[in-house]
Amino acid sequence: MIKGGGDFRGRSGPVQTPYEMVTAWDLRTGSVAYQVFLSAHEAGEPLLAEIAKRLEDKDYTYNLSLRPAFCHAQVANVQRLPTESWHTHVANEEPLEFISAVPIDLINAILPGNGVCCH
Repeated sequence: MIKGGGDFRGRSGPVQTPYEMVTAWDLRTGSVAYQVFLSAHEAGEPLLAEIAKRLEDKDYTYNLSLRPAFCHAQVANVQRLPTESWHTHVANEEPLEFISAVPIDLINAILPGNGVCCH
């Protein structure tokens, strides 16, 4: 139900979201995998360091789940990459396609096909 920039913050009022379950093709042998990237500004560095250490040490405190209690999760292949290894891409006035979470203040257009245009 995202039709404009104000919809990200609920300015159009609450919207009932349908429940949808993502599963593997074969429920017995398959799995659903997500790639997660974490970063923080300077003020969030201590929390990010704690999260990274807990993921690396598999010290979760609570069971991991993908929201519903019956959707158990696990973490694999944890990697810490130094900021020096990150790459910056510039769109040069053209839409830049990428798959990631985007700060709402950087979105300046919603493109057909569920794309967004950022500055």
